[in-house]
Amino acid sequence: MPEVEVEDPLSKRTARLSISTFDVESENPRVQVREFLKSSEMKERRDSAVSLSSLNEDELHPLESAGSNSSSDSFKTPNKGSKRRRSSAQSSTAATNAKKLLKSTEETSPKKVHKKKQKKARMPPSVKISLEEEEGNRVSFRTIRELVLKVFNCSSDKTKCFKLTNQNSIPKLVFCFVPGLPIHVDQESSKPQLVSTAEIPKINELSFLFENFDNIIPTSCPGSNEAIYSPLQTITNIPLTKKEKKDILDKSKNTKITIYDLLMTDEQLSSHNYPMEIKDEVKDQWVETKEFDHEGSHTFALDCEFCQAESGKVLTRISIINFQGEVVLDKLVKPKEEITDYLTKYSGITEKKLEDVTTTLEDIQKEVVSIISKDDVLIGHSLESDLNVMRVKHSKIVDTAVIFEHSRGPPSKPSLKWLTQKYLNRQIQCGENTGDGHSSVEDSQACLDLVKLKIQEGRCFGLNVGEVSIFQRLAIENSTSEDDFQSLWINYSQYKDQESYNEPSANHVKRVYVRNDDDVVAQFKKEAQDKRFVVLSLRELEFNFGLSTPPAHYTGKISENVDKEALLSETNKRLDTIYQCLPENSMMIVYSVVGDPADMYRLQGVRRNFQALEREGVELSTISKEESWDFDKVLELKDATTRAKEAITFIGIKQASYL
Repeated sequence: MPEVEVEDPLSKRTARLSISTFDVESENPRVQVREFLKSSEMKERRDSAVSLSSLNEDELHPLESAGSNSSSDSFKTPNKGSKRRRSSAQSSTAATNAKKLLKSTEETSPKKVHKKKQKKARMPPSVKISLEEEEGNRVSFRTIRELVLKVFNCSSDKTKCFKLTNQNSIPKLVFCFVPGLPIHVDQESSKPQLVSTAEIPKINELSFLFENFDNIIPTSCPGSNEAIYSPLQTITNIPLTKKEKKDILDKSKNTKITIYDLLMTDEQLSSHNYPMEIKDEVKDQWVETKEFDHEGSHTFALDCEFCQAESGKVLTRISIINFQGEVVLDKLVKPKEEITDYLTKYSGITEKKLEDVTTTLEDIQKEVVSIISKDDVLIGHSLESDLNVMRVKHSKIVDTAVIFEHSRGPPSKPSLKWLTQKYLNRQIQCGENTGDGHSSVEDSQACLDLVKLKIQEGRCFGLNVGEVSIFQRLAIENSTSEDDFQSLWINYSQYKDQESYNEPSANHVKRVYVRNDDDVVAQFKKEAQDKRFVVLSLRELEFNFGLSTPPAHYTGKISENVDKEALLSETNKRLDTIYQCLPENSMMIVYSVVGDPADMYRLQGVRRNFQALEREGVELSTISKEESWDFDKVLELKDATTRAKEAITFIGIKQASYL
């Protein structure tokens, strides 16, 4: 997308036209008032005076008076020796009134704008890139995020990499995340260097990028020196200042909430895989809570223990406590299927414990729906697993894995053990070390106590109040009473993050979840028309090139025998379609992680397994060199992570069609 300086085709013809309402200087009232003022101040040289009646009439019609010149009848030459008809005080009054008239005229007349400013205002928006102030040999991803904020006047201007001209004329910005583009840019110098698309071998299957962008920006994927972070999470979350964080926490603590404020929405239930719709072919195996009146508590906490069978997890224990912490149900369950692994370390279940048990899953289903009404609140930790194994459908859910956040943020979920230790200063699940396993009663009580604490401390308690959604920030800074700033996020993830701080932000972003890249383009064409900022990802290359594992809901093309050229051509066509849908002067950013993370993942796995063996008390001297974790592998992981973080960015503005 070349940066072109364009002269307005009308500018040459209109250059000599004044923007003032009056084109002829002699008819300009401001000029004539100055002349009148000048003549008033030189009253000693004046041979005539202005009559009081004439002045009063001029005050009634100042513009008409200003239109008369010095040869008008109001200035008559008297005969020699005649007396003055106006005193010096009268002359002073005329001067004062003339000054008022001048000031009034200057305030009401159109303000002149310099021709150069006019020309600059008519120029299309542009972006100039300078990488001299960047540290390291690649541009950080946060610098790219800063550009997005800068376009919409939300930047603190910490980076000088991008100089924008007329950014207020940019109607839309689209950030396209396209991992797996086969374009590698070597950076041997200590500072990042722009690479011209004309200087590298053109990939015909990616002609869109080479024909519409001038440069490639060598970029780094967000992360640490031993791991990479999600670019989508980084682009969509803005760090808060200390003051902003304090204000949010103070407001949250002073805003009282009830347990009903913590209930999961239908969208959250769906995205976290809670049972929503029961298929007809298995309806006879499922139960659903019904409305009925009952005394006592209307809030319950539930936890289950499972063993492994051939078909998957099977229920072997269930515990339910009420809001007062009283146990209302705690039973062992005998599965119909043969258990292949008792998972005793975690479940606490052994073959002997189930030996005389006769309670079945069907028995438990009947008891659950007799205790819990459809209107009752059910508390648990990642309760979707429990309900799906139990085959029980219930909609009023408070999930401690959702209302509390992992320190790394979504989509990671915190463990119940960690939450209980951090916020309740209590140790649970200690049976892992003794062989007794977990206690479902103990876990239920922990969930209940965490929810009670959350209600006392406010909605933001237990959340990572260090970031704010970029969609929320843009909406707050750019919305007016007449026009709301709207964003669009087209994403593969089934996880829908909770609006942690201010619910109104949800009103300014449309979240669309897709299953393949063609869905992405279709949803963009359908939803993006009135959206100022759009974030989307095209991931077919990533999944087919083995850079990551496709999610279960992915329905796009996947092949072991990859036709690389065909995949690139399809991605190229999708990018071009998105570009063609953009209005003129829109900005498009195409960002791609091009490094291979395979070595990094392998070494992370070695470290993870080694740490697990160490926790289990395995003698380290018996571990093979390949399985051990030593200083050499630490260095290997850092090198592998550096390679995996290699990324590239294309930035450009769609020029007007007549350029």
